[in-house]
Amino acid sequence: MTKDYKHLENITKPIIEVNLPEHIYHAHPALGSTALKDFGDDPYKYWYDYISGEAEDVRKKAYDFGSAFHCYFLEPERFEKEYYIRDKECSVIKGKKTGQKVGDKCTVLAYRDGLCGAHKSPLKDDDRTLDIESFERIKKMVRQIDIFCEENPLYAYIFDRKNSQKEISIFWVDEKTGITLKARFDLLHKGLILVDLKTHARGMNKFSQDGMNKLIFKYGYDIQAGAYLKGLSALRRSKGLDKDTFDSLLNSPIFLFAFVTKDCPLDVMPFKVSQIDVDKAQDYINDYLLPSYAWYMNKYGLKRPWRKPLDPSNMPCTDSSEVPFYLLKTEQRGNYGR
Repeated sequence: MTKDYKHLENITKPIIEVNLPEHIYHAHPALGSTALKDFGDDPYKYWYDYISGEAEDVRKKAYDFGSAFHCYFLEPERFEKEYYIRDKECSVIKGKKTGQKVGDKCTVLAYRDGLCGAHKSPLKDDDRTLDIESFERIKKMVRQIDIFCEENPLYAYIFDRKNSQKEISIFWVDEKTGITLKARFDLLHKGLILVDLKTHARGMNKFSQDGMNKLIFKYGYDIQAGAYLKGLSALRRSKGLDKDTFDSLLNSPIFLFAFVTKDCPLDVMPFKVSQIDVDKAQDYINDYLLPSYAWYMNKYGLKRPWRKPLDPSNMPCTDSSEVPFYLLKTEQRGNYGR
């Protein structure tokens, strides 16, 4: 943690951060909604993926695309400063400090001025790259959102970037378990609508009512909605916040997901998690996920695998009655009562 964010190291009360760099937020050890959902799916895999340090980030490509889309759509000025676009057709203009010769194929093309950024000055650790095909797709997605906004006033309000607060990070401590949690809001409109952007492949019928419903529960977005609104409740209960500055965040806004397709035909779909399902998700978080997480942390710590305890009275065993008869090798076993 850099010295500018030392106050995030030992969190004892809810904290709001505006314009917190994305890499600082994701590097913070507080438990986010995605990690919480993954823990609920499989504690051992969660430990391996998030804690052991041995797992490869198989979701990195999809995450990088979504992150680039968020940045280009919400913070185009930051995108221009931080991103470099890879273009195989670019040739080296200046070969200093790169070990390449002039005329060699370039791997990075600067977004901001069209010159070869990697060969003007070496990339820094916090510089990010994006292949040009993905960049062109992101630009099409943003253009499609703008078209929808021109046609529909509701879309224009939901996706309003000029009159809303963007990329708000919050941190808080669960009162019952002492676990530090975090959330990051994409858009907040005057305290009325809280919007989280999602990029997804379209898929057959995925943007129908039934398809969206299945998608929400498949990826655990109901848990995200429950966790985010749980964080807002913690903020509202806090007495140390600057309520004049963040009054809009404390007015119990409506939570919406805004799905944008990554493939053609490009489409946009706002979708709300019902209050009933938010309540169910919060009960699941409060009554099972957080107490279970605290139990695993206390029992195993960070270095030992988080394996589920084995109950000797409920030991897994074979059950041939559940196996179709045609799969059993009857020529070896005989029919034996079949």
